[in-house]
Amino acid sequence: MKLNTKWWSWWWMVSVVAVLFISMSQPVTSQKIDRNNTMIRWYCSYYRGMNGQVFLENLNTTLSSLRKQLSRVNNYHVVSKTVINGESVYGQALCRAHLSTAECLSCFDSAVSYLKVCGMGNGAHVFYDDCDLRYENKNFYNDAIMKTSTIAICGNTTSSHPKEQKKTASGLLSDLRTAVPRIPSYFAASTRQITGTNETVYAIAQCGRNISQSMCADCLKIRFGLLDNCLPSTSGKAIDDGCFMRYSEIPFFQANQTTDITSFLTHGTTVILLQVLFLL
Repeated sequence: MKLNTKWWSWWWMVSVVAVLFISMSQPVTSQKIDRNNTMIRWYCSYYRGMNGQVFLENLNTTLSSLRKQLSRVNNYHVVSKTVINGESVYGQALCRAHLSTAECLSCFDSAVSYLKVCGMGNGAHVFYDDCDLRYENKNFYNDAIMKTSTIAICGNTTSSHPKEQKKTASGLLSDLRTAVPRIPSYFAASTRQITGTNETVYAIAQCGRNISQSMCADCLKIRFGLLDNCLPSTSGKAIDDGCFMRYSEIPFFQANQTTDITSFLTHGTTVILLQVLFLL
């Protein structure tokens, strides 16, 4: 993907709002594939690079590298950095591992397009249901837990079987919280039928592969607590720099994309040097 730097020239129009931006959820429908992808939160840094033109050139190089890496099959978490003429740009993109390559790229393109609003800001981060994208002028790859806020979005519909649903969904999310840090890919999708009904809870959990196993566990522990408070809402999602959790009574992945997490609940499988290998 070739990114045109001309659109950055209008940064001055938004510089008057050079503060930390946090947006409310809004729907974004992909034009390439028939599925819904919702933007959850975003922010822009209010600081600018020392040399704006060089920073933007480095940013375009970094974003192009991220997209090229994501275009490879089953490559869901990628990082790239560009350091030229004293300006650094560190980038990271993370797609949910149940997506196709086309779906992942569609989400990435939406994220890049949306972050144009950040203008000359030297950092930005956007979260979607399907992916998140971040860039900074410093190394943030080991960040796992936000220092400023905790973010959870609870659905506004209550389950028709609140007691049973809360017990079932809480159990499923708890199991994912336990299993995912022990799974080498740091991702799992799972389902569970609500006791005494024909309804099902669908859930995923994911950590960035550049963080340690203990950081992943700590991050998901907090996300689990936030989502547990959403129940018996029929849906919820919780995000952080290092991890993502989501559940819904409406399917958002295919039945053949589930993960058998049973073995990861019964013994302490260890992810050995995963974050080191990922960054090499």
